[in-house]
Amino acid sequence: MIFETDLFVRDTLRINILKELMAGNISLAVQLDNGAIESYATQIHSDMGRVKVYGNFNMSESTDGEVLTIRPISVDRILKAVPAMSGGISGKKMELVRSSTKQVENTYPFDETFMGLELVPSENKYILRLEYADSVQTEQPVIQEEKPVVQEEKPVIQEEKPVIQEEKPVVQETVKDEKVQKIEEELKKDYTAAQTQLEECKTQLEIDKRVLEYYKDKDVKPVEEIFKEIQQKLDEAEKQIALFIQAQQKKTMEIEGS
Repeated sequence: MIFETDLFVRDTLRINILKELMAGNISLAVQLDNGAIESYATQIHSDMGRVKVYGNFNMSESTDGEVLTIRPISVDRILKAVPAMSGGISGKKMELVRSSTKQVENTYPFDETFMGLELVPSENKYILRLEYADSVQTEQPVIQEEKPVVQEEKPVIQEEKPVIQEEKPVVQETVKDEKVQKIEEELKKDYTAAQTQLEECKTQLEIDKRVLEYYKDKDVKPVEEIFKEIQQKLDEAEKQIALFIQAQQKKTMEIEGS
């Protein structure tokens, strides 16, 4: 029996098996594409840090030593994970958390019927496939109602065409200057979410810089300049967020004072 759902970049799959992995009650074999099969506990886990960059995935461990989190940071290679567990394992589950809502959308059991998961690239997302044994399946995954991922819609600015009368163009007076209209649209946005996304991008940038330290002297294309541009864009976004938040606060104070 196979269950499928979409998994977008920065969505997370949380599995509360970390304690059992470290104790040896559960083992988890992982593989990228057709590469080497590695044991999470003995070959990927490190006491030096809680976050591991595995291909184009982040694998992070909770501070309480209970939860292993898998999050794609880009759409690239196939990830496979196959468990092996001893008896007496209960209460284990996988939770799909959307980055857009920070809420648990689906919950799946991690028990003796679970045979493995696969993340397969599909355009700008992954297809998450969970396989369960048909013959011994005792409970169905608890699949909560899937909510559509709401993505911010960009305003569509339609170009005004001049009205042609007697072969002479008549220029109509525009209601608002295009630049002023864009500023007003920015003022209407909720910058709380933008601040959160900005902090996540800055955190991810720091994690990825660790990879650069390893590859900077090797025969690969340098990416320091790319990160420099990213940092400049983050700084620009931070300044713009601060500017519009101040404008929103000033406008609110003017309304309250009137």
